[in-house]
Amino acid sequence: FTCLEKHVRGSLVIETYMKMLNAIGIKGNNISKEVYKSGNADRKAEELLGDIDRPLIGIAVSSGNKLKEMGSEKIAELANRLLDNMDINITFIGSAQERDTAAAISKAIRKNDRIIDATGRLSLTELPALIERLTLFIGVDTGITYMADAVKVPIIHIAGPIDVSEQRPVEKNIRIIQRKLPCVPCTYVFKAAYECKYGHRKCVNEVSMDEVFNCIRSSLRNACN
Repeated sequence: FTCLEKHVRGSLVIETYMKMLNAIGIKGNNISKEVYKSGNADRKAEELLGDIDRPLIGIAVSSGNKLKEMGSEKIAELANRLLDNMDINITFIGSAQERDTAAAISKAIRKNDRIIDATGRLSLTELPALIERLTLFIGVDTGITYMADAVKVPIIHIAGPIDVSEQRPVEKNIRIIQRKLPCVPCTYVFKAAYECKYGHRKCVNEVSMDEVFNCIRSSLRNACN
């Protein structure tokens, strides 16, 4: 038995997947995601975080597709602004391959005693235990963002070049930041771009950290009330 379901641009990809399942008798329309953690995940997350008593903000330090990523300078600028103005902790989240990136960002942060570098410290099955302990998550279009969506953590989603009509976090307390440019979107789930054809990446570079900071401050007020 073969089932073909054509994805229509402008609709969520997960809805296309649901239609395929419906065609083979698996009924349902719940597009919420689920993610599972290993048995020792909570212990590993608690050991990593220690006894922090401040709100914890998670920041994804990179993306598998470099077209989408914020960049180290912007992350450092944002982290400094947050730590200078808020009584919080920040944890950097990423793979072991991103540890050098996280270390370089940490060196540019003035109050780095309130930084917890989690890059490469937890496996994929342990990572949900860390993410569900966050007060807020900040990320671009990357797998960790969708893991945060699955555990229903408030998200600031810097969408960059993607088509948010076909892929985006779908739970409550999601704020999407995206520039309205004639070249956006330029990358799609089934037709990915990996370089900016104009060479400027304005969809990411024109996102000011002032805007992101104000969005975070507003989200934290809601999350902490």
